[in-house]
Amino acid sequence: MRFYVSGRFYDREKIIEVFQYLKSRGYEIANDWTEHKNLRGEYGENMELSVKYTNEDVEGVRNCDVFVLISDKQGGTGMHTEFGIALNSLLEKNKPKIYVIGEHTSRCMFYFHPKVKRMKNLDEVLNDLD
Repeated sequence: MRFYVSGRFYDREKIIEVFQYLKSRGYEIANDWTEHKNLRGEYGENMELSVKYTNEDVEGVRNCDVFVLISDKQGGTGMHTEFGIALNSLLEKNKPKIYVIGEHTSRCMFYFHPKVKRMKNLDEVLNDLD
C-alpha cells in the first residue's frame, strides 16, 4: 500500500518520522516531499524546482492508496491543495482513502466530507485499514 502524507513544511521533521514508521511497517511512500528545498516565498525565483516539486506532489497524491493529512492549528496552502487533489481523485476513481489526523480535525469544512475519516493518530488509521 502506498501512502502520501501531507502536512506543513514547517513540520517536516514530524513527517519524516511518520515516513520512517510507515516504511518500518512495510508500506511505501508515494512521494517524499520532505527532501524538497524550502522555496516558501521564492517560487518564481526557483521556477524549475517549483514545477518539478508540483508535478511530483500531484502525481504522488494521485497515485497513492492512502492519503493522510496531519492537521495543524494554522494549516497551510500546500497541504490543503494536496487534500483537494486527493478528494477529487477519490470522487473520480474511488481512491485514495483519505484520513485527517491530529488535534485539529475540525479546522476545515472539507474534513467533514462523508468519504473523509477524521482520527486522532496514525495508529488509528493503520487499524482502520486492517
